Amino acid sequence: MTAPHHTPDLFALSEINGPVLRPGDRSYADEVTGFNLAALHTPDVVIGATGPDDIVTALRWAKATDTPVAVQATGHGANFPIDHGLLINTSRMTDVRTDPATRTATIAAGAKWSDVLASAAPHGLAGLCGTSTDAGVIGYTLGGGLPVLGRAYGYAADLVRSFQVVTPDGHLRETDPQHEPELFWALRGGKGNVGVVTSLVTELLPSPASTAAASTARANTRRLCSEPGRTGRAPSRTRCAARSRSSACRPSRRSRNPCAAASGPASRSPGPATRPRAKH
Repeated sequence: MTAPHHTPDLFALSEINGPVLRPGDRSYADEVTGFNLAALHTPDVVIGATGPDDIVTALRWAKATDTPVAVQATGHGANFPIDHGLLINTSRMTDVRTDPATRTATIAAGAKWSDVLASAAPHGLAGLCGTSTDAGVIGYTLGGGLPVLGRAYGYAADLVRSFQVVTPDGHLRETDPQHEPELFWALRGGKGNVGVVTSLVTELLPSPASTAAASTARANTRRLCSEPGRTGRAPSRTRCAARSRSSACRPSRRSRNPCAAASGPASRSPGPATRPRAKH
């Protein structure tokens, strides 16, 4: 049996605007639960940060009390459970500001790629997201960020212009290639090991990149649907994506496979039941 971890006095955290919760408090379970339900977090304290000031206060308290710190926005990258210490939940920090003149977006710590696309798309712009727009931008980018269009445009971290980050000493810093370049270098691929990022500024791509991403998604759908022996219904998310295009996954009159038409005559493969019998 593991001995309970001692929790220091929480008086200093009373300055935080968001919730400050301990095990047993109402909403504690909701505050610590992320996308990956296999990682069940049980920190001694969880705060729901509403802005950079809350994170500064939390890290200064953690430094003074020698408390370990973890950060979670959406929980897609949670690889192991957090069983003590302080958990900072940034999911309330979802602000995204798009500047069409500079083709950049300023993205807060808890924003998802869906928030970025909603802000950038009206200006004909998009970011280098991965295969899911439900993932958080900051965690994805701090790990490098391998996008759907990675072969053409590189890693998402390559497009970052600057970070706003609270370092473990509790200081809010601005870093870019000219200001604290070593910190900037470490954040682009170093995950959350050098501080808590409160926002970043990243370059956006013009709309043709969005069109290319959609084409890639359709190609993936056609490849999935044309696998030999796949005669049932495509997965629901594939069907939803395919239905957004007029020609994708439309039922064929000659096949029960609802995705046969998306493959096209040139790429359609006969199913097992229609393969010619071998001659003996």
